[in-house]
Amino acid sequence: MVDLGIDPTTPAGEFSMTLMLALARMQRRQFTAMWDISQQRAIGRGIRFRAPFGYLKPAKGEAIIPNPDTAPFVVRAFEMRTADDS
Repeated sequence: MVDLGIDPTTPAGEFSMTLMLALARMQRRQFTAMWDISQQRAIGRGIRFRAPFGYLKPAKGEAIIPNPDTAPFVVRAFEMRTADDS
């Protein structure tokens, strides 16, 4: 843990901590927004980050294909959900 020498039990210390936490939250939200925009642009260019569970990542420009090892589990999960099984 970082020791900034701020006593959060004093009014000035509480203000300092609140200000730093608010700035950190704002920066985190900015990074998240930038990441979302970057992801959407990449998807628009046809870049896939990873294949969903049950599928294999295709070569560029190809459609995803079922993974013979895990696809049956996905099918079974959908069947169970349709039947209201847990």
